[in-house]
Amino acid sequence: MNSVYRNSKSNIVFNIVTMNDTEDHLKTWLSKTHLSEVNYKIIRLTQGF
Repeated sequence: MNSVYRNSKSNIVFNIVTMNDTEDHLKTWLSKTHLSEVNYKIIRLTQGF
């Protein structure tokens, strides 16, 4: 994500696929880095999928 975000001249939206129990951790991690400026959409997988 970092490399694409930094080197692209286009607007980019990342689709991040994660399990439900890691979504909060992921949001916290992204908010504490320069990646907080990245446009992203979180797609949650349900258990057993």
